[in-house]
Amino acid sequence: MSISRNSDVLIIGGGAIGCAIAWRLAQRGARVRVIERDTPALAASWAAAGMLSPHAEAGDDADFTELSHRSLELYPQFVEELEASTRLRIEYSRDGKLELALDESSATRLRERYANSAAELIDADLARALVPALSPDIAAAVLIREDHRVDNRALGIALWHVAAAHGAAFELGTAAVAIEQQGHQLRVLLADGTAASADQVVLAAGAWSGQIAGLPHTPPVRPVRGQMLALRMVPPPFAPVLQSAHCYLVPRADGRVLIGATVENAGFTIQNTVHGLRSLMNGAVQLVPMLEHAPVIETWAGLRPGTPDDLPILGPDPEMPGLIYATGHFRNGILLTPITAELIAGLIAGAPVPELQKFSIARFRGSA
Repeated sequence: MSISRNSDVLIIGGGAIGCAIAWRLAQRGARVRVIERDTPALAASWAAAGMLSPHAEAGDDADFTELSHRSLELYPQFVEELEASTRLRIEYSRDGKLELALDESSATRLRERYANSAAELIDADLARALVPALSPDIAAAVLIREDHRVDNRALGIALWHVAAAHGAAFELGTAAVAIEQQGHQLRVLLADGTAASADQVVLAAGAWSGQIAGLPHTPPVRPVRGQMLALRMVPPPFAPVLQSAHCYLVPRADGRVLIGATVENAGFTIQNTVHGLRSLMNGAVQLVPMLEHAPVIETWAGLRPGTPDDLPILGPDPEMPGLIYATGHFRNGILLTPITAELIAGLIAGAPVPELQKFSIARFRGSA
Protein backbone atom coordinates (compact mmCIF):
# COMPACT_ATOMS: atom_id res chain seq x y z
CA MET A 1 0.00 0.00 0.00
CA SER A 2 1.49 3.32 -1.10
CA ILE A 3 1.48 6.61 0.81
CA SER A 4 0.50 10.00 -0.55
CA ARG A 5 3.54 11.97 -1.65
CA ASN A 6 2.09 14.90 0.25
CA SER A 7 2.47 12.94 3.49
CA ASP A 8 5.33 14.15 5.68
CA VAL A 9 6.74 11.76 8.27
CA LEU A 10 9.40 12.74 10.77
CA ILE A 11 11.32 9.99 12.52
CA ILE A 12 13.09 10.76 15.79
CA GLY A 13 16.07 8.42 16.02
CA GLY A 14 18.39 7.07 13.34
CA GLY A 15 19.26 3.66 14.72
CA ALA A 16 18.52 0.43 12.86
CA ILE A 17 14.82 0.73 13.73
CA GLY A 18 14.50 4.36 12.64
CA CYS A 19 16.47 3.84 9.41
CA ALA A 20 14.50 0.70 8.51
CA ILE A 21 11.20 2.53 9.01
CA ALA A 22 12.51 5.44 6.93
CA TRP A 23 13.45 3.04 4.14
CA ARG A 24 10.09 1.29 4.06
CA LEU A 25 8.19 4.59 4.19
CA ALA A 26 10.30 6.17 1.44
CA GLN A 27 9.70 3.09 -0.70
CA ARG A 28 5.97 3.71 -0.33
CA GLY A 29 6.24 7.32 -1.40
CA ALA A 30 6.29 9.25 1.87
CA ARG A 31 8.46 12.31 2.38
CA VAL A 32 10.65 11.24 5.27
CA ARG A 33 12.97 13.19 7.53
CA VAL A 34 15.11 11.54 10.21
CA ILE A 35 16.35 13.47 13.23
CA GLU A 36 19.43 11.87 14.80
CA ARG A 37 21.38 13.29 17.74
CA ASP A 38 24.69 11.79 16.58
CA THR A 39 25.44 9.48 13.65
CA PRO A 40 22.92 6.94 12.33
CA ALA A 41 23.35 3.36 13.52
CA LEU A 42 26.25 4.18 15.88
CA ALA A 43 24.49 3.94 19.27
CA ALA A 44 22.64 0.83 20.49
CA SER A 45 22.58 -0.63 16.96
CA TRP A 46 26.39 -0.49 16.82
CA ALA A 47 26.86 -1.77 20.36
CA ALA A 48 24.74 -4.90 19.91
CA ALA A 49 25.96 -8.40 19.04
CA GLY A 50 23.47 -9.19 16.27
CA MET A 51 22.00 -12.36 17.76
CA LEU A 52 18.61 -13.25 16.28
CA SER A 53 17.22 -15.40 19.07
CA PRO A 54 13.42 -15.53 19.39
CA HIS A 55 13.64 -17.92 22.35
CA ALA A 56 16.11 -15.82 24.33
CA GLU A 57 13.83 -13.09 25.67
CA ALA A 58 10.31 -14.29 24.94
CA GLY A 59 9.52 -15.91 28.27
CA ASP A 60 5.83 -16.74 28.49
CA ASP A 61 4.56 -13.90 26.30
CA ALA A 62 2.99 -15.59 23.26
CA ASP A 63 2.44 -12.31 21.40
CA PHE A 64 6.09 -11.36 21.69
CA THR A 65 7.19 -14.85 20.69
CA GLU A 66 5.04 -14.66 17.57
CA LEU A 67 6.37 -11.18 16.71
CA SER A 68 9.96 -12.37 17.13
CA HIS A 69 9.47 -15.44 14.93
CA ARG A 70 7.78 -13.37 12.24
CA SER A 71 10.72 -10.98 12.22
CA LEU A 72 13.24 -13.82 12.01
CA GLU A 73 11.34 -15.25 9.03
CA LEU A 74 11.69 -11.90 7.26
CA TYR A 75 15.45 -11.72 7.77
CA PRO A 76 16.84 -13.69 4.80
CA GLN A 77 14.91 -11.63 2.24
CA PHE A 78 15.48 -8.44 4.27
CA VAL A 79 19.28 -8.90 4.11
CA GLU A 80 19.18 -9.98 0.47
CA GLU A 81 17.21 -6.87 -0.48
CA LEU A 82 19.56 -4.63 1.49
CA GLU A 83 22.66 -6.12 -0.11
CA ALA A 84 21.18 -5.83 -3.59
CA SER A 85 20.16 -2.20 -3.01
CA THR A 86 23.40 -1.00 -1.39
CA ARG A 87 26.02 -3.43 -2.74
CA LEU A 88 27.26 -3.69 0.83
CA ARG A 89 28.10 -7.05 2.38
CA ILE A 90 26.10 -7.95 5.50
CA GLU A 91 27.29 -11.09 7.27
CA TYR A 92 24.24 -13.25 7.98
CA SER A 93 24.63 -16.69 9.53
CA ARG A 94 22.27 -19.57 10.32
CA ASP A 95 24.74 -21.60 12.40
CA GLY A 96 22.42 -21.75 15.39
CA LYS A 97 23.24 -21.44 19.06
CA LEU A 98 24.45 -23.74 21.83
CA GLU A 99 23.13 -22.78 25.24
CA LEU A 100 25.40 -24.38 27.81
CA ALA A 101 25.23 -25.40 31.46
CA LEU A 102 28.38 -25.61 33.59
CA ASP A 103 26.94 -27.60 36.50
CA GLU A 104 24.08 -29.98 37.20
CA SER A 105 21.74 -27.41 38.72
CA SER A 106 22.13 -25.22 35.63
CA ALA A 107 21.64 -28.29 33.44
CA THR A 108 18.35 -29.04 35.19
CA ARG A 109 17.11 -25.48 34.65
CA LEU A 110 18.16 -25.66 31.00
CA ARG A 111 16.26 -28.91 30.42
CA GLU A 112 13.15 -27.56 32.14
CA ARG A 113 13.21 -24.33 30.15
CA TYR A 114 13.41 -26.04 26.76
CA ALA A 115 11.47 -29.24 27.54
CA ASN A 116 8.51 -28.29 25.34
CA SER A 117 10.35 -26.45 22.58
CA ALA A 118 11.85 -27.40 19.24
CA ALA A 119 15.34 -27.03 20.69
CA GLU A 120 17.45 -30.18 20.99
CA LEU A 121 18.58 -31.24 24.44
CA ILE A 122 22.04 -32.78 24.08
CA ASP A 123 24.61 -34.11 26.49
CA ALA A 124 28.06 -32.69 27.14
CA ASP A 125 29.86 -35.21 24.91
CA LEU A 126 27.77 -34.29 21.87
CA ALA A 127 28.22 -30.59 22.61
CA ARG A 128 32.00 -31.04 22.63
CA ALA A 129 31.80 -33.09 19.44
CA LEU A 130 30.08 -30.14 17.80
CA VAL A 131 32.50 -27.62 19.32
CA PRO A 132 35.77 -29.30 20.36
CA ALA A 133 37.04 -26.08 21.94
CA LEU A 134 34.40 -26.27 24.69
CA SER A 135 35.49 -26.69 28.29
CA PRO A 136 35.49 -30.21 29.78
CA ASP A 137 33.35 -28.74 32.56
CA ILE A 138 30.26 -28.46 30.32
CA ALA A 139 27.44 -30.45 31.94
CA ALA A 140 24.70 -30.23 29.30
CA ALA A 141 23.59 -28.17 26.34
CA VAL A 142 20.67 -27.15 24.20
CA LEU A 143 21.12 -26.80 20.46
CA ILE A 144 18.82 -24.15 18.96
CA ARG A 145 19.17 -24.53 15.22
CA GLU A 146 16.75 -21.75 14.31
CA ASP A 147 18.76 -19.04 16.04
CA HIS A 148 20.57 -16.88 13.49
CA ARG A 149 22.90 -13.91 13.71
CA VAL A 150 23.75 -10.85 11.66
CA ASP A 151 26.58 -8.34 11.68
CA ASN A 152 24.58 -5.55 13.28
CA ARG A 153 27.13 -2.87 12.47
CA ALA A 154 27.06 -3.66 8.77
CA LEU A 155 23.27 -3.92 8.94
CA GLY A 156 22.87 -0.49 10.53
CA ILE A 157 25.15 1.24 8.01
CA ALA A 158 23.34 -0.48 5.12
CA LEU A 159 19.96 0.68 6.46
CA TRP A 160 21.20 4.26 6.66
CA HIS A 161 22.50 4.03 3.07
CA VAL A 162 19.32 2.49 1.66
CA ALA A 163 17.00 4.93 3.43
CA ALA A 164 18.97 7.90 2.11
CA ALA A 165 19.15 6.38 -1.37
CA HIS A 166 15.34 6.15 -1.42
CA GLY A 167 15.00 9.83 -0.55
CA ALA A 168 14.88 9.98 3.25
CA ALA A 169 16.53 13.18 4.50
CA PHE A 170 18.80 12.93 7.55
CA GLU A 171 19.39 15.83 9.92
CA LEU A 172 22.32 14.92 12.15
CA GLY A 173 23.84 16.38 15.27
CA THR A 174 20.70 17.64 16.97
CA ALA A 175 18.11 16.02 19.21
CA ALA A 176 14.36 16.35 19.55
CA VAL A 177 13.54 17.99 22.88
CA ALA A 178 9.75 18.44 22.71
CA ILE A 179 6.65 17.62 20.67
CA GLU A 180 3.51 19.75 20.49
CA GLN A 181 0.22 19.60 18.61
CA GLN A 182 -0.08 22.22 15.88
CA GLY A 183 -3.46 21.95 14.20
CA HIS A 184 -3.53 18.72 12.22
CA GLN A 185 0.24 18.37 12.42
CA LEU A 186 2.84 17.75 15.09
CA ARG A 187 5.66 20.22 15.71
CA VAL A 188 8.98 18.86 16.95
CA LEU A 189 11.30 21.29 18.74
CA LEU A 190 15.01 20.57 18.32
CA ALA A 191 17.98 21.19 20.58
CA ASP A 192 19.55 23.58 18.08
CA GLY A 193 16.58 25.94 18.43
CA THR A 194 14.87 25.00 15.17
CA ALA A 195 11.60 23.13 14.74
CA ALA A 196 10.10 20.73 12.22
CA SER A 197 6.46 19.94 11.48
CA ALA A 198 5.04 16.72 10.06
CA ASP A 199 1.76 14.93 9.57
CA GLN A 200 3.08 12.00 11.58
CA VAL A 201 6.01 11.58 13.94
CA VAL A 202 7.61 8.23 14.74
CA LEU A 203 9.40 8.15 18.09
CA ALA A 204 12.28 5.69 17.62
CA ALA A 205 14.82 7.30 19.93
CA GLY A 206 15.68 4.15 21.86
CA ALA A 207 16.87 4.76 25.42
CA TRP A 208 16.34 8.52 24.95
CA SER A 209 12.63 8.17 24.11
CA GLY A 210 11.56 9.23 27.59
CA GLN A 211 13.59 12.46 27.45
CA ILE A 212 11.23 14.31 25.10
CA ALA A 213 8.83 16.85 26.61
CA GLY A 214 5.25 17.49 25.59
CA LEU A 215 4.10 13.89 25.25
CA PRO A 216 0.72 13.01 26.81
CA HIS A 217 2.58 10.62 29.11
CA THR A 218 6.30 10.03 29.31
CA PRO A 219 7.02 6.62 27.75
CA PRO A 220 8.49 4.38 30.46
CA VAL A 221 11.73 3.69 28.62
CA ARG A 222 14.92 3.46 30.67
CA PRO A 223 18.57 3.03 29.63
CA VAL A 224 20.02 -0.41 30.41
CA ARG A 225 23.77 -0.51 29.94
CA GLY A 226 25.46 -3.43 28.25
CA GLN A 227 29.23 -3.78 28.27
CA MET A 228 31.01 -5.89 25.64
CA LEU A 229 34.44 -6.71 24.31
CA ALA A 230 35.94 -8.39 21.27
CA LEU A 231 38.86 -10.80 20.97
CA ARG A 232 40.82 -11.71 17.87
CA MET A 233 40.98 -15.41 16.91
CA VAL A 234 41.56 -16.36 13.28
CA PRO A 235 39.63 -18.41 12.54
CA PRO A 236 37.14 -18.36 15.43
CA PRO A 237 37.24 -21.76 17.20
CA PHE A 238 33.47 -22.31 16.89
CA ALA A 239 30.66 -21.57 14.43
CA PRO A 240 27.44 -21.36 16.50
CA VAL A 241 26.80 -18.70 19.10
CA LEU A 242 27.68 -20.00 22.56
CA GLN A 243 25.77 -18.88 25.63
CA SER A 244 25.77 -19.60 29.34
CA ALA A 245 24.19 -17.89 32.33
CA HIS A 246 27.26 -15.63 32.49
CA CYS A 247 27.90 -14.48 28.92
CA TYR A 248 27.48 -15.18 25.23
CA LEU A 249 30.12 -15.56 22.53
CA VAL A 250 29.45 -14.52 18.94
CA PRO A 251 31.96 -15.43 16.21
CA ARG A 252 32.47 -13.17 13.22
CA ALA A 253 33.84 -14.19 9.83
CA ASP A 254 36.63 -11.60 10.12
CA GLY A 255 38.14 -13.38 13.13
CA ARG A 256 36.51 -11.42 15.93
CA VAL A 257 34.82 -13.13 18.86
CA LEU A 258 32.33 -10.85 20.59
CA ILE A 259 31.74 -11.36 24.31
CA GLY A 260 28.68 -9.86 25.96
CA ALA A 261 26.90 -8.53 27.71
CA THR A 262 26.26 -7.02 31.11
CA VAL A 263 22.78 -5.80 32.07
CA GLU A 264 23.14 -2.71 34.28
CA ASN A 265 20.92 0.12 35.43
CA ALA A 266 23.60 2.80 35.21
CA GLY A 267 21.57 5.67 33.83
CA PHE A 268 23.00 7.31 30.74
CA THR A 269 26.59 6.50 31.69
CA ILE A 270 28.16 4.80 28.68
CA GLN A 271 31.50 3.39 29.77
CA ASN A 272 33.24 0.14 30.53
CA THR A 273 34.18 -0.94 34.03
CA VAL A 274 36.76 -3.37 35.35
CA HIS A 275 34.03 -5.35 37.09
CA GLY A 276 31.90 -5.65 33.98
CA LEU A 277 34.70 -6.66 31.62
CA ARG A 278 36.26 -9.06 34.12
CA SER A 279 32.96 -10.89 34.64
CA LEU A 280 32.52 -11.29 30.87
CA MET A 281 36.10 -12.51 30.37
CA ASN A 282 35.78 -15.02 33.19
CA GLY A 283 32.51 -16.31 31.77
CA ALA A 284 34.01 -16.66 28.29
CA VAL A 285 37.06 -18.60 29.49
CA GLN A 286 34.77 -20.92 31.45
CA LEU A 287 33.15 -21.91 28.16
CA VAL A 288 36.17 -21.88 25.84
CA PRO A 289 39.45 -22.04 27.80
CA MET A 290 41.68 -21.17 24.82
CA LEU A 291 40.18 -17.67 24.75
CA GLU A 292 42.33 -16.82 27.77
CA HIS A 293 45.29 -16.21 25.46
CA ALA A 294 43.44 -14.26 22.76
CA PRO A 295 44.20 -10.54 22.33
CA VAL A 296 41.53 -8.04 23.32
CA ILE A 297 40.97 -5.75 20.33
CA GLU A 298 37.97 -3.66 21.40
CA THR A 299 35.80 -2.82 24.38
CA TRP A 300 32.57 -0.83 24.28
CA ALA A 301 29.23 -0.22 25.96
CA GLY A 302 25.75 0.72 24.79
CA LEU A 303 22.34 1.60 26.19
CA ARG A 304 19.39 -0.67 25.52
CA PRO A 305 15.89 0.84 25.75
CA GLY A 306 14.20 -1.14 28.52
CA THR A 307 10.55 -1.01 29.56
CA PRO A 308 8.78 -2.17 32.76
CA ASP A 309 7.71 -5.45 31.11
CA ASP A 310 10.76 -5.73 28.80
CA LEU A 311 8.47 -5.58 25.75
CA PRO A 312 8.56 -2.96 22.99
CA ILE A 313 6.23 0.02 22.70
CA LEU A 314 4.74 0.05 19.21
CA GLY A 315 1.92 1.86 17.49
CA PRO A 316 -0.08 5.10 17.81
CA ASP A 317 -0.44 7.25 20.86
CA PRO A 318 -4.13 7.16 21.87
CA GLU A 319 -4.07 10.79 23.01
CA MET A 320 -1.85 12.58 20.46
CA PRO A 321 -3.00 11.96 16.87
CA GLY A 322 -0.10 11.44 14.49
CA LEU A 323 2.38 10.28 17.14
CA ILE A 324 3.60 6.71 16.68
CA TYR A 325 5.96 4.75 18.92
CA ALA A 326 8.67 2.36 17.76
CA THR A 327 10.82 2.08 20.87
CA GLY A 328 11.54 0.02 23.98
CA HIS A 329 12.94 -3.00 22.12
CA PHE A 330 15.36 -3.73 25.01
CA ARG A 331 17.71 -6.56 23.91
CA ASN A 332 15.82 -7.34 20.72
CA GLY A 333 16.14 -4.25 18.55
CA ILE A 334 18.17 -5.96 15.84
CA LEU A 335 15.95 -9.06 15.83
CA LEU A 336 12.79 -6.96 15.58
CA THR A 337 14.02 -4.44 12.99
CA PRO A 338 12.36 -6.03 9.91
CA ILE A 339 8.95 -6.60 11.49
CA THR A 340 8.89 -3.22 13.25
CA ALA A 341 9.62 -1.43 9.98
CA GLU A 342 6.97 -3.43 8.14
CA LEU A 343 4.25 -2.85 10.75
CA ILE A 344 4.93 0.85 11.35
CA ALA A 345 5.15 1.60 7.62
CA GLY A 346 1.93 -0.34 7.11
CA LEU A 347 0.21 1.60 9.87
CA ILE A 348 1.20 4.94 8.33
CA ALA A 349 0.05 3.70 4.91
CA GLY A 350 -3.37 2.94 6.39
CA ALA A 351 -3.13 -0.85 6.52
CA PRO A 352 -4.82 -2.70 9.40
CA VAL A 353 -2.19 -3.79 11.92
CA PRO A 354 -4.15 -5.19 14.90
CA GLU A 355 -1.03 -6.88 16.32
CA LEU A 356 0.35 -3.48 17.30
CA GLN A 357 -2.38 -3.11 19.91
CA LYS A 358 -0.70 -5.79 22.00
CA PHE A 359 2.34 -3.53 22.36
CA SER A 360 0.56 -0.19 22.71
CA ILE A 361 1.79 2.39 25.19
CA ALA A 362 -1.79 2.29 26.56
CA ARG A 363 -0.85 -0.80 28.58
CA PHE A 364 1.12 1.46 30.91
CA ARG A 365 -1.77 3.91 31.37
CA GLY A 366 -4.40 1.60 32.83
CA SER A 367 -6.48 1.71 29.66
CA ALA A 368 -7.30 -0.70 26.85
